[in-house]
Amino acid sequence: MHALEKQCVKIFKDQPIIAGYVFGSTALKTRSPASDLDIALFLDERLSKKARFALRLDVAGRLSRALQHDADVVVLNDVASLFFKYVIISEGKVIYENDEADRADFECRLMGVYFDYQPFLEQYNENYVKTHAK
Repeated sequence: MHALEKQCVKIFKDQPIIAGYVFGSTALKTRSPASDLDIALFLDERLSKKARFALRLDVAGRLSRALQHDADVVVLNDVASLFFKYVIISEGKVIYENDEADRADFECRLMGVYFDYQPFLEQYNENYVKTHAK
């Protein structure tokens, strides 16, 4: 993980990136040679959607070249799924932060909303499984 963190710092440091997370099989230490590298970025909220998209593509390309491995980069600002965002911050690992206070504030807000909606999400998932399990 050390080499990954070094490359991320090198690539992220001059960008409007508040925090970077590694998640998925790399964070859970179940990665296989065929696994891609899953990275999530929390970006400055003042960036336009177009700028966030361009930055995501740039970071994915630079990471893939630097690590010689496919990198899948998601921008947390644009992820619609509350559950997916929660999984990233709860199971992932912070590999970069430009502003600890902004990162912590983002995580606290996200967790607050997630725990407010958790009973509804669990009921929805339970109903979905019952309906589609046949």
